[in-house]
Amino acid sequence: MWPKKSRRVINASATKTRNKPARRSNVGPCKAVVCTGSLLFVWAFFAGCGRDAGEGTLQPSPFTLQAAHLHDYAWRDRNRNGQPDNLKPEDEREALLQAILPEAPDVLVLRGLGSESALLHFQEALQAAGHEMSHAHYIPGPTVYAGIGILSSVKPLETQSLSEVRFTVRGRSHQPLAGGLRISARDDLDLWIWNADLSDPSVAYERRRNEARLLSQTLRPLVQEGQHVLLSLHSREDPDSPMLRMIRDIGLQRVTPVDDHGDSWTHRDPDGFTYRMDQWIFATEALHAQIETARVIDSPEIRAAGPFRHQVLTLGVPEPDGGSDVKTGRSPSKEPSGD
Repeated sequence: MWPKKSRRVINASATKTRNKPARRSNVGPCKAVVCTGSLLFVWAFFAGCGRDAGEGTLQPSPFTLQAAHLHDYAWRDRNRNGQPDNLKPEDEREALLQAILPEAPDVLVLRGLGSESALLHFQEALQAAGHEMSHAHYIPGPTVYAGIGILSSVKPLETQSLSEVRFTVRGRSHQPLAGGLRISARDDLDLWIWNADLSDPSVAYERRRNEARLLSQTLRPLVQEGQHVLLSLHSREDPDSPMLRMIRDIGLQRVTPVDDHGDSWTHRDPDGFTYRMDQWIFATEALHAQIETARVIDSPEIRAAGPFRHQVLTLGVPEPDGGSDVKTGRSPSKEPSGD
């Protein structure tokens, strides 16, 4: 099942582009996207669409996004032979596939990834297992082990990246890890999906604040323009931290996926003693009305693959009257934007 190719680019149809910070790039109509750049990926969700054979007009259909932390997927020197030539163990990679395939997501937001070739390797593994996601968007991190990415079955119209941005704290240069893409779901709905990773609280406060500030400044114009924005964020900050407040202050509201027991934790320590919330989803208010379900999924496969649980968000077909009730199953909680 697993592709034999290793650290080479394996999606020949993909077109590599490097986006400059604070600039948007249009994507050609027939090409997959592979963006090299350090981005904070804000998830902007797009609902899938179909065509009515009689009228030839776009008809909305449910759209699923899954956020998964692949937990050290990258090639590393695991055998201590001086060569980074081993991926995450095959049984753990197979467990990841079995956790993702039943959901059949339209978009995968991925962290714990590593290099661009690791993203493309995983893309090909999904395709070999029967789930094709032909568009890859890679966001490089400060090291080859820190990249994040997005896989999509929907062609992106536009991408944005923070990969070229640098800021200095205590004489050292740093970069934010964030980026996003825009997808057109139907004539009346475009969605920005962003993926971002904030530094741990053990890192200097000034660095964490600058990362959150740059992300917020990038997303603010999209929100002010009235665009639908969904941000998937990895952060171990407290919910009321200044960093997460900056995200809410630009007009994004928290969505809290829960499991069958009503729990929202997304990470457990190796001994199973400490559970924490370190995966966050934020969305514009108008997008909340289209959220059908927001779930945390847990399974033996996910636990075999690492300490992180996955989040799955489904956008349903909007009600004709524009009603905002969220269907249960379990339903997500929505927190106010203020403190």
